[in-house]
Amino acid sequence: MNLPVKTIEKWVALYRKDPTSFDGIENYEFAKRKIHAARYNDLDKKSLIAELKRKDSRIEYLESVIVSKDYQIKTMEKES
Repeated sequence: MNLPVKTIEKWVALYRKDPTSFDGIENYEFAKRKIHAARYNDLDKKSLIAELKRKDSRIEYLESVIVSKDYQIKTMEKES
């Protein structure tokens, strides 16, 4: 993960002082993602493929928006 050793040492020291110090938001986010992911457990193969295609389409759309905005910014910078 390319983390500095000092950072890991601080985390270990913090955990040794209080093992519950890492409870909270991080665990909440993890639990939320786990619950969100579980909604796919009962889907059949056809439904999973349809969901994947829907998400791929959404990703392509969002990528095109980003490229468009980037192009607009570069165009504005050139005009300045």
